[in-house]
Amino acid sequence: QTELKPYFATDPLTGNVTGLVGPGGLSINFGRQTLFNESPNTVLTDSSTTGIGTTLTAIGFVTIPGGSMGVNSKIVVNVGYTLTGNDSKNLSLRAGPASGTFATATSFGGQSGLSTQTWTPLTALIWNNGSTASQYLSPANAPNYLASTVNPIVAASIDTALDWNIYFGVQSSMANGAPTNSFTLREYFIELIK
Repeated sequence: QTELKPYFATDPLTGNVTGLVGPGGLSINFGRQTLFNESPNTVLTDSSTTGIGTTLTAIGFVTIPGGSMGVNSKIVVNVGYTLTGNDSKNLSLRAGPASGTFATATSFGGQSGLSTQTWTPLTALIWNNGSTASQYLSPANAPNYLASTVNPIVAASIDTALDWNIYFGVQSSMANGAPTNSFTLREYFIELIK
């Protein structure tokens, strides 16, 4: 038995994705679509004897299906963390080809210097700039793309016609003998805007 899966329909003139075609050829049109809506509750603990230390580490990632973005489409990334410990902590987002790694992906969004905060949400934006292989991303260390910042937007050249990843990164400033810090990736939802 063959599984019937939906596929993306595109405008032949612009290349923009216009909707989904479901089983039986039924068209599902959309302008804004939630691609992921997850609550993984993934915990990463850092202490003086174990954990990540001062290395930026991926606590999770999602793969965006190749071809889901048109030449002017946007992705909105919404993520929420709970944090413990009083040492400085950084949160980062990265994006890159699925064939790459967290270390080689482009940094964007995020927030640094968190110490006593127990809940930290991030909202970031990625948009194709007239091509599926040219993007702009929210500035690094900017927790909300709707807020003003002195940091410049980030340019990238991810081929969104192929599968690509968005990574959720965390970093601690642990020193030997310091108390424990922990990061919990509580929830994320990622939206596609056509």
